[in-house]
Amino acid sequence: MFRHFITVILVCASYTAFSQDTIVLFNGDVIIGKVLEISSREIKYKTADNPDGPVYIKKHSLVKRITYANGKQEIFDIIADRNELFMTEKMARHVVFAELHGSTVWGVSFNYDYTFFRKANYGFTVRSGINPAFAGNDETRYLVIPMMASFIYGNEAALELGAGAIVANYVEYHWDGSPWGYYKQVDVTQLIPAGIFGFRYQKKNAFFLKMAFTLFLLLKEIEYNNNLFHRYETKDQNFFFTLGLGAGIAF
Repeated sequence: MFRHFITVILVCASYTAFSQDTIVLFNGDVIIGKVLEISSREIKYKTADNPDGPVYIKKHSLVKRITYANGKQEIFDIIADRNELFMTEKMARHVVFAELHGSTVWGVSFNYDYTFFRKANYGFTVRSGINPAFAGNDETRYLVIPMMASFIYGNEAALELGAGAIVANYVEYHWDGSPWGYYKQVDVTQLIPAGIFGFRYQKKNAFFLKMAFTLFLLLKEIEYNNNLFHRYETKDQNFFFTLGLGAGIAF
């Protein structure tokens, strides 16, 4: 009689253990319970020690595999990076922003930034913009177009390291004393190599903030030589940098 009782207990215990699902997480934790629902982004389950308790939820990005009570397995580590889904939800790929100084030397520029490649903790962006600037009683005009590519390291808050060039057109006018007004004294267009290092914060459907140093290599520096012929000369190569502050919208 006692032997039959033990047998019944063992059979019930075996059936109970067999009817449970096993959830294995990427961090090594193992959850014994019952899977109730698997959606495109989440897994809902109850734990074995509290089957009548609350329903718990885990994101796909945290779950490595599930072994069901019937022995069938479902593998979730086919996602190369378990944080990629999280990053896709949180990170913006498009940014429209205004920048004071920075990669357009001085003044305010209007820019578009696109993240074309993104992983969990890093990505690559390209950026272009325009800065039509005026100075000196309309005697000096600048047109600056930055073209930069950057590596970003981080999530929403990230470091940025980039390189590229700016197309800069410089026009200076002088009054010649005649009734006809100004005449064009110099008109120069240059392609100036540049590098950038800074910090940026971008979150989907939220504000974008940026602070960065831009280093320029000015290949030809124009210098006015105030002699009888008003000649313009070029100086040797020159490095200089600016600090830029940017703000805009990320989406």
